Amino acid sequence: MNASRPSPPRWLHAALKKLLADSLVGRSILGDLQEEYQRRLSAEGAFAARAWYRREAAGVLLRGLAGRLSDRGYWRDSQGPPGGVRKQGDGRMKQCMEEFKLAVRSLLRSPGFALAAVLTLSLGIGANAAVFSVVNGVLLDPLPFQDPDRLVIIQSSAPGVNAPPEFGVAPEFCFHYRNDAEALEDAGLYDNIGATLRVGDRAERLRMAQVTLSLFSTLGVSPALGRLPSAEEVKQGVDPILISHALWTRQFGNDPEVLGRTVEAADRPRVIVGVMGPEFTFPEDETQVWLPYVIDPDQLQPGNFSRSMVGRVKEGVEPPELLAQLVPIANRMPEIYSSAPRYVDFLTRGRYRPVVHPLKEFLVGDLRRPLWILLATVLVVWMIACANVANLFFVRAEGRQHEMAVRSALGAGRVRLIRVFSAEALLLSLGGGIAGSLLAWGAVPALLASAPPNTPRLNNVHLDAAVLAFTAAVTVASALLFGLVPALRYSSAGILRQLHCSGRKTTAGRQRQWGRAALVVAQSAMAMVLLVSSGLLLESFRQLAGVDPGYDPEDVLTFQIAPPNEAYPTPTSLAAFHRSFMEKISGLPGVESVGAIRNLPIDEGVAGRFWLLEGAVTPAGQERPLIYYNFASPDYFRSMGIEVLSGRAFQERDEHDEIGQAIVSRSMAETFWPGQDPLGKRLSFGNDGADWQTVVGVVEDVRDAGLREEPKAMIYLPFMGPKGDDDWAIRSPAYTVKASQASSLAPLIRDQIRSMDTVMPLYRMQTMEEVVSRSIVRLSFTMMALGISALMALALGTIGLYGVLSYVVTRRTNEIGIRLALGARLGQVRQMVVMQGTSMALAGIILGLVAAGALTSLLHDLLYGTQPWDPLIFSLTTAVMLLVSLLACFIPAHRACRVDPAQSLRLE
Repeated sequence: MNASRPSPPRWLHAALKKLLADSLVGRSILGDLQEEYQRRLSAEGAFAARAWYRREAAGVLLRGLAGRLSDRGYWRDSQGPPGGVRKQGDGRMKQCMEEFKLAVRSLLRSPGFALAAVLTLSLGIGANAAVFSVVNGVLLDPLPFQDPDRLVIIQSSAPGVNAPPEFGVAPEFCFHYRNDAEALEDAGLYDNIGATLRVGDRAERLRMAQVTLSLFSTLGVSPALGRLPSAEEVKQGVDPILISHALWTRQFGNDPEVLGRTVEAADRPRVIVGVMGPEFTFPEDETQVWLPYVIDPDQLQPGNFSRSMVGRVKEGVEPPELLAQLVPIANRMPEIYSSAPRYVDFLTRGRYRPVVHPLKEFLVGDLRRPLWILLATVLVVWMIACANVANLFFVRAEGRQHEMAVRSALGAGRVRLIRVFSAEALLLSLGGGIAGSLLAWGAVPALLASAPPNTPRLNNVHLDAAVLAFTAAVTVASALLFGLVPALRYSSAGILRQLHCSGRKTTAGRQRQWGRAALVVAQSAMAMVLLVSSGLLLESFRQLAGVDPGYDPEDVLTFQIAPPNEAYPTPTSLAAFHRSFMEKISGLPGVESVGAIRNLPIDEGVAGRFWLLEGAVTPAGQERPLIYYNFASPDYFRSMGIEVLSGRAFQERDEHDEIGQAIVSRSMAETFWPGQDPLGKRLSFGNDGADWQTVVGVVEDVRDAGLREEPKAMIYLPFMGPKGDDDWAIRSPAYTVKASQASSLAPLIRDQIRSMDTVMPLYRMQTMEEVVSRSIVRLSFTMMALGISALMALALGTIGLYGVLSYVVTRRTNEIGIRLALGARLGQVRQMVVMQGTSMALAGIILGLVAAGALTSLLHDLLYGTQPWDPLIFSLTTAVMLLVSLLACFIPAHRACRVDPAQSLRLE
């Protein structure tokens, strides 16, 4: 080519040379193209010549690439016809099939290696598939609503008062937000309740939701059968309801005639107008019935912050933009409702502000971090499994160096040798992927059964196409991870020169040792991170298990019943029923005491309100502090083992006393009456301060919100108000039965309930020990999953270290024999092997400690009573890792001492 004249496009010329220059026909094509280009350059000019060259070169490239991917290819010799005409031959696909056939035969000749590799990979791939199915179902799958990314949850915050960090929205806020916020396209309210559904002579307690009609348009959903209720029929008192697909199947046998049927739900006759689809379970997976209501702006009573608000933002609007519009609206509320001074005081003193979250983020809650941690954990286990199989591949590849050398000598190029290893790696990964999928198929139900209660979206967890695609990706990545490095290492051009290192007479070359040692170090480091993490969670679990909840959960059975409203319509009749029922339960064998409470500690949340406290010490400007309260029967404190510190517990006569009685917790007395005797002090929850309650006792603090939360100041009121039918009585309390072998009383209690009312539902029967255990089940679930992963990692890492040392001893048998023949002691030989293994383990431990120190801060929200860098946990896990590593070194070291020096000398 004349360098002084314009040359053809360089990148096209280079691509043609790469594709064609390794055959005679290809070189001929390149020459023809170059000759014609030079002719056109002289006759037509550079622009036309280069355009022609681009067209012709592109055509040749496309034909060549197509030929390589099909069963036709360019002949790599000079026997083909001129012009590069393609002939029928062995194409790429056919060559690949041949490689896979050879790989199958090769693996069948080494069944032990193949089985070990497939089982190791199946553990890593199966664990990843199982955990990813949960992550995908809970976190990644979109919500089953129209344009779910535009849905937000709107809540409230009032940092100026003793309120939860975030709580619900009052209906008046929803009304003004919906009308005045331009970013909101639609909005609706809902509230979760537990209520009784009666169908004929059957009754059951269900999770229901009170919802505004606009909630369905906000979510973009409609019934699968029937229709949505209308505002007119709700206002007219028709009481239409929607039922879930699961309830329709279970109670009504999928009968389409269910529409228009009247049932009793939440103590009122209601008409079924629609059945929702099977995918709709909002706002909870257990929700079975939706009770619509309409917000009447003329009858709003401000201050009921018990509802949750869902909004749909307009296209392109982000939550911060919506929040910027809601804040000014919230700031106007004190002016709009200035006629309610208590309400205005709460908004101003509490520094009320709206809070906006994406709906999916709100529904998932604090599960996001634990689930991602679990997925990262099983990914680490998978990487350790791949490292183990890679070590097996290294050993197998070294044993096949003669075979690879012969292939290379017979003309096999490096790409062909890499395909030999890659085919085996893909086959092993495929076997591991199939076995792992079967393992995940069996593990997912067990994983769901052990998941924390009330975990959202668990009904969305299954092995779907996304999980199978993830499993396939992990399978292919496995082949690349453990197959590519040995393939590159043992397909190099210098493989013939390396044969002098492959015999049994000399120590293995350093270049071949470092790869296996690096994998062992990586395994040890990753196992160390998991050990430290699981140790921290184990210590947190131990700390939480030792927390005093303020009561004795042992031998306490709790349950709830729902007396029908028509049978016990007044507070007096309802209180009489509860007293009679508790007396019957008290007569059962082994029962020591029976109590009742409206909201069971830990199991149910408690409400708070503003109280007027007589003689209390309150912060400046806070005349009425926000304090939590509950309702208890006379024997509740005795049945729960809650200590009465001063004064007395409730008595039955308190229910008939015109002056109300109250009991306060220790922290309540210390906070508001420090240094004073709280007995005889009065408190009021009425707006005018007229409904006074007199403190008659002080009890020990109880951790109502969970073992992780400090006890809150608490006020206990009697089970029934002092004014009889003009006051309160609790309809469905949680009974607490203290008895030896309390759980065995369940059948007797059911019999007692059936003797009183054959259709009265019994629900939430459990022991208090189960309640306490369930309160920390999220931590225990994460700890268990991480602990199992850590044990798997430790076992795989130990096996990897043992395998490498065993192979080293095998390769150094002659060297060890010569050492012994020349006078080396057995202890020196044992020490040599142990030190080699321990050095690899120590390097991995040090790297693992550094990584753990950086990564365990991600566990901070899950820890209790310990820190992410707890020195005791780091020390103990290091000791465990060292001990296990030494055990892994012992067997190869012992075998090294059994080498026969005479045999080694004869081989030399």
